[in-house]
Amino acid sequence: MKTNIREVIAQKSLVELGYMDSFGVIDVVTYLENKWRVKIEDSEITNEKFGSITKMADLIFSKVGNK
Repeated sequence: MKTNIREVIAQKSLVELGYMDSFGVIDVVTYLENKWRVKIEDSEITNEKFGSITKMADLIFSKVGNK
């Protein structure tokens, strides 16, 4: 079975991959809050809840769905 590189990257930590640093995380949080009109709590900015593209999307979808 062939692994899709996009699927792998979507599941990996962008910080660990070197694509984002702590300033980038803040930029993404600010962008997502403004774009989706949600509040991302400091306690949600963890590797478990915000560590990959997939996790970020899941968090935003859960917040938008609760409105």
